[in-house]
Amino acid sequence: MLFVLFGNILCGSDLAFGYKTIRSVSEPHLYITLRDGIVRLKESRPPMTGLESNIIKFEGLGDGLRIVVNGKAICRAGPDNSMVVTCEIATEKNTEWTVVKKSSGEIIETDGFCLVKDERDSRLETGGYRLSVEKCTETSNYVWKISDIDPLIYNGNLGENIHSVSTPTPYINLVGDNSARKRNISVNPQFYELKQLSETVFGNF
Repeated sequence: MLFVLFGNILCGSDLAFGYKTIRSVSEPHLYITLRDGIVRLKESRPPMTGLESNIIKFEGLGDGLRIVVNGKAICRAGPDNSMVVTCEIATEKNTEWTVVKKSSGEIIETDGFCLVKDERDSRLETGGYRLSVEKCTETSNYVWKISDIDPLIYNGNLGENIHSVSTPTPYINLVGDNSARKRNISVNPQFYELKQLSETVFGNF
């Protein structure tokens, strides 16, 4: 029997404008992130430059939503696999997510399965908590907080390859300016090193 979550379902138009973060309500220091092609729930902070690994974009997908983390859509790994991975390595490509607004936050689900925090990955290169889905029930209580990112932060920098940058940049485009003009914000610019991260992560959950 299909369990129905009671609450206000947020449609694509409610979430598609601008960029967001998704963090745990019960553990607010943990954000959904994607680095080096691996999605994790990790300790992080609200974005300051628009180049962080916890930048979220919602896109309309059928009657639901596509969740894009740091430039990569995330999906359930497959019909018989509850882990959440990038859609590039998922066996079922067309996973749609639904966001249900509750008084305590948002429940994120796909086809009756709710997004939850899973076991800890202690490996240095992919550390954090894995994400998975579990059957939604009346006791499902893993709630998320979806927050807007200030356009001043993301406006100039999200046109870049944000998942290949490991350190902040001291520059940001003027709001609404699509030209190449940039202004220096007051951060005492230093030498920032860019680190190209591998995208070859197939099968690494």
